Amino acid sequence: MDEFRALDDDQLAVLYMQGVKPAFEILVERHQGAVWRTCFLYWYPKVRSQLARSWAEDDTQEVFSRVLEALNRHQYRPQGKFLAWLRVIAKRRCLDLSRQRAREARQLSLDEPQGEDRTLGEVLPDANPRPDQVQRARAMAQALAGFLRTLRPEERQIAMLRWYEDRSHVEIAQLMGQREGAIRVKIHRLRKRAAAFPAIQRLLEDV
Repeated sequence: MDEFRALDDDQLAVLYMQGVKPAFEILVERHQGAVWRTCFLYWYPKVRSQLARSWAEDDTQEVFSRVLEALNRHQYRPQGKFLAWLRVIAKRRCLDLSRQRAREARQLSLDEPQGEDRTLGEVLPDANPRPDQVQRARAMAQALAGFLRTLRPEERQIAMLRWYEDRSHVEIAQLMGQREGAIRVKIHRLRKRAAAFPAIQRLLEDV
């Protein structure tokens, strides 16, 4: 299977449609993270992060099941936009489930006690943080969650890639299927909008 890893997405998709089954495994390994992020950022912060993560895991499996079905039917046309195609499938999946999951989330909010939402993290400097470090980290996490709530799904994804995963502008452009210049402009605009959240200003500075 290693001999296929240097191939691009379209080449792998074509190989799979020609009967080379390992090609699909490489596509899943390559893009399951991007699909998961797309689904997670659709649901969060509409619902609590733990629920959004669980839904995103289910959605990711379903997306690749649909992709596999489409490839088996030779419905994919290689145009250099495989990842964009995956994202369209992921967003449709989320849209299809919006009403059902809204009801589910309301029921869960009635049935279960809500603990602290810590997905955005307590990004602490060591394994045994002081109480003041924990307090500052929690304040930053809350401010960052508030900032993300003001963003559209695509903006949240760019923000997560840049400031959570420390991705470069080039990497984000490749993952999002956009030009690097456009990504730089969007990140600049996001940083200006974050001025309303002073607690996260230092976090969002470029390194």
